[in-house]
Amino acid sequence: WTMSRPLAPQYSLGNHSISTSCCLLFPLVFAGNEDGSVVVWDLREPISMHESCDRSCDTGGLRIPTYTTAALGWQSGHCEPIISLTSSSITTHDEANWQEHAVKGLSFQFLSIDSSGNVCVWIVVEIPEGDPAGSETDHGLVPGGKIKLIPSTSFSIFKPELLSIQISSLCVDGVNTNTLLIGTDMGNIL
Repeated sequence: WTMSRPLAPQYSLGNHSISTSCCLLFPLVFAGNEDGSVVVWDLREPISMHESCDRSCDTGGLRIPTYTTAALGWQSGHCEPIISLTSSSITTHDEANWQEHAVKGLSFQFLSIDSSGNVCVWIVVEIPEGDPAGSETDHGLVPGGKIKLIPSTSFSIFKPELLSIQISSLCVDGVNTNTLLIGTDMGNIL
């Protein structure tokens, strides 16, 4: 939604699964899903790359994800619902920043945590040109898409003494990006 057009959404985003978490790093929107997959939409893509929706949706079409980790299967690192998503970068991801780095190809780290305590670190990469025919090797990338997620590493935060805790959020410390803050259902931060 936008304040200049409050009666209709600016973008309509479709997903193959039920979204359980969301993160906006303009012009990218990330969603963690109930099936453990992570998807990303690149809002700079022309609407012609996406499915059409009924005309009551004033946005011109329903955008499918630019990239989904569902195609990675077990290699995606998650088999449980995604609880939280966050960027490990402390820089802002505004439109000017994206335009400045567009020629170089912007990349940054992105984290996801699922309900079993598994944290996955992804590298978000902007490729120079999308292939309108699609990728023969990367089935998660939509034809013409330029943003992809590359699995970097994963680890579990749970130890036997923490098994009764439920995770509610994940955040990267703004001062030390090597420190993760994990919120729990008990109001604690790990």
